[in-house]
Amino acid sequence: MKALFFSILFLCGGGNLAAYVSPVSYSDAQDQLAQLSLEANTAHKALKEKIKTQSSSYEVLNRLSQAKISVEEMIQRDNIAKACKVVDVGFTAVGIVTGGAAVVAKEGGKAALKWVAGKAAVEGAKEAAGVPGYSDAVKVGTYIFNKADQNELGGQLSRDNIEILLKARQLIQDESDGRTLKDKLPELRQMIFDMESEIEKNDYQLKYLSNQLDEMKKKGDFLNNQAAIRKEEEKKNAEKTAEKMKKIEASGLVDTNITRPAEVPPAPIGPKDDPVEKKRKIQESIDNYIKSLKIRINSEAKAAEDAWNSFKKPEGLYRTARYDGTDEVKDILYSLIYLEESLTASRTYSNMQSLENSAGYEADHIKKYREYLENRKNEIKTRIEPLITNISGYTAQWKSVYDTYRPLGFYVSEPENVKNMTLWTSYYASPLKYIEVYTTATEGLESRFRNLSSKAAGEKDAIYAEARSFAESYAAKLQGFKDYKPQVVSQLRKITEEFAKKAEVVNALPYDFVTEFSYDGKYDLADLEARIAAAKPAFSAMEKASGAGTVLYNDLLGRFTEINAMSMAPLMTEASTIRYMAENKAHKDAMDSILKKTAEYSPDLSGTEGWQSERISGAALMFGAEDALKYLKKQSDKLVSAYGKAISEFKNNTSKDLAYLEKMDSIRYAAEIAKIFEPSQRADEETRAIIEEVRKAPLFGSGSAPLLERTGFWTKQAGIRRDELEKTIAAFWDSPAGKALTEARRIKELAEAQDKRDPGLAIVKKMYENFENAYESRNAAGVMSFVSDDWSAGDGVTAADLNEQFTRIFRLFDEISVELSNLQIVGDGNGIYTASYNMAIRSRIYRKNIKREETSSVYEHVEVNGNSARIKKTEAGGYWSIK
Repeated sequence: MKALFFSILFLCGGGNLAAYVSPVSYSDAQDQLAQLSLEANTAHKALKEKIKTQSSSYEVLNRLSQAKISVEEMIQRDNIAKACKVVDVGFTAVGIVTGGAAVVAKEGGKAALKWVAGKAAVEGAKEAAGVPGYSDAVKVGTYIFNKADQNELGGQLSRDNIEILLKARQLIQDESDGRTLKDKLPELRQMIFDMESEIEKNDYQLKYLSNQLDEMKKKGDFLNNQAAIRKEEEKKNAEKTAEKMKKIEASGLVDTNITRPAEVPPAPIGPKDDPVEKKRKIQESIDNYIKSLKIRINSEAKAAEDAWNSFKKPEGLYRTARYDGTDEVKDILYSLIYLEESLTASRTYSNMQSLENSAGYEADHIKKYREYLENRKNEIKTRIEPLITNISGYTAQWKSVYDTYRPLGFYVSEPENVKNMTLWTSYYASPLKYIEVYTTATEGLESRFRNLSSKAAGEKDAIYAEARSFAESYAAKLQGFKDYKPQVVSQLRKITEEFAKKAEVVNALPYDFVTEFSYDGKYDLADLEARIAAAKPAFSAMEKASGAGTVLYNDLLGRFTEINAMSMAPLMTEASTIRYMAENKAHKDAMDSILKKTAEYSPDLSGTEGWQSERISGAALMFGAEDALKYLKKQSDKLVSAYGKAISEFKNNTSKDLAYLEKMDSIRYAAEIAKIFEPSQRADEETRAIIEEVRKAPLFGSGSAPLLERTGFWTKQAGIRRDELEKTIAAFWDSPAGKALTEARRIKELAEAQDKRDPGLAIVKKMYENFENAYESRNAAGVMSFVSDDWSAGDGVTAADLNEQFTRIFRLFDEISVELSNLQIVGDGNGIYTASYNMAIRSRIYRKNIKREETSSVYEHVEVNGNSARIKKTEAGGYWSIK
């Protein structure tokens, strides 16, 4: 009873008990429960499968709904580039928490969930009662998921599910039809409506199945209650039968209360015998007569014992005749109740086989034992009863002697009571009573055990049929998988090869960005735009290949999962049990033949590596590249704007009369010059900030590494504006006003210098000669030896930056020549000298046949310590970059 009706007993319920017909017996109740259990298990299995289907449907609906939200946001923001991210296919598994928990959002789901998730799910479903929609259902669904078995709530996305998601993704990402997202939105909404309709249909079916189980539960409760009542009734009846059997006595026993005259031989009395002698002789005659009776009685008793011991019991009977059969009868009745209960305790082949054998053996034994007892009764009647009759006659004669001579003063021992003799109790009366009790009490039990054995055999055959059908189905599916897998692997291999070819173009997009801004790059965003456009057809082909491969893999995975589930199913356990333990040779041989086939092949997914999760189709790279291009265009516009603004402000600063600078001392002059050139310095600072921002930017999505961290960022458009700024500055110095200012400052500074005798001038000139030689020798350390450690430039470049730049330039170029001209040096009397000169740098790269030239007007401060001079600060111009 503890395991009875598993699918019904674990929940509580009630119903209209009057609507059910009470079973007439415990056996009848067990039969009805067994049938109900089969029906409930079928309904329960269908319910669980439908819950998984509903869970998957909710998951698809959720993803479609999220896609719709994303599309609507993109339409509002005109952000087409993010279209790839709105449909999550996630082919291999359902998100259990979102999909599974949402099942309780509707009435049918709430009703059904209590049948699979136990108490926790019931409580969770109560919390979810009245939930208006999916999103709120998810909030309470997490609790249910944490308590329930995820295998009960979640399932693999079906082929139809995946094709719906692929269709949605294709709808949104495919731009070939020329439709906008706004044009496509109604079609996406229709897909959502269709999925909602499917969910409504599934929920109706869940409600129907749940109601079926509810009704079966009520009937099961009723039958369980009735079975318990009938079981107790039959136990009480067994007790009553046992008590009744105690009162049964054996019928037709020998009447031992008979009379028979004594036959004492006359005593040999002589005429001369006195009375004493006469009495002695009579006593002697009596004693001899009693002795002869005892000999006869003992002889008959010995014959009865020999007869009893000669009785043979047929082979296979474990019972022996007992003096009291009531306990044995009660044991048999209890055994019948127990075996009837076993019929529904565990519906397995081995249990039914054992029950069939036990009940059949009990029926056979009852039949044989009753036949044996009938024969024993006849043997007792024919062989022992006559002996008891004889003994009864002898004891009757003994009693006659006793009654005749005892009153006359003779000694006569009290005659034996036949009913107190062993042969009466052990060989006659008690065995006959036992036989009477057993045969009376077991009347009809053979047929009940036989019927139970027949039921068990029928269940056993039914289980065999189910297990055989299941094993044959498993073997067929296994063979189908074996035949199908090579086809799928071959197709996936071709798809993978095609995918890889197309992926080269898309996967190269990040590299294209890096090479575009490397030293030999074009620095042209239009070039990147062309590469992205060229990658789109490849991306479209990748999408199709990814979808086709995913459908193929998922189909194979579905078969593999189904086969694995079948291999661990209870019916496969039954099949294995039948193969090794079945006593029915036909069952055993048939199952062995089927399972041998399944042992020859073990399914796996080898050859499908790379498809276990959704194969990346390049969407992130494709649309990430478009996002990155948009971002870089904005940054390029900022660079162009910064230099354009600097040009405008510098022109404004130099458009006024600068003659007032000619008479300023060096310090004030330097400060005023710094103000005039401040727009150029500010543009350089803004440029560095923009470049640094781009260096750190994860261009292909959050979480990705900064793409241009090593190359930095620059564009042709920004370079044109920067060159324009430098030309504007150079044009100023070459203009009459600039030349006049330079010449006036030169004359003034020379005049100031001539007021002092300054040996540092020669040291500074020598330093520039050595500087020029070191530069042409491409000796970075030599050049840096003429630069102060705390050197600075007007654009913010530090000595460390300068050293790094010299090292890179000297490694890059095979030949460098430097020409310094128009060197003007003015000292301030405190060891600081102001130098201005024109610098021309010519460089070559032999292997690429590249020639470059750069000119610059330099204005800087030099510090003299002892016999050495080092450049302290460069206010304008430069010699650390080559275009």
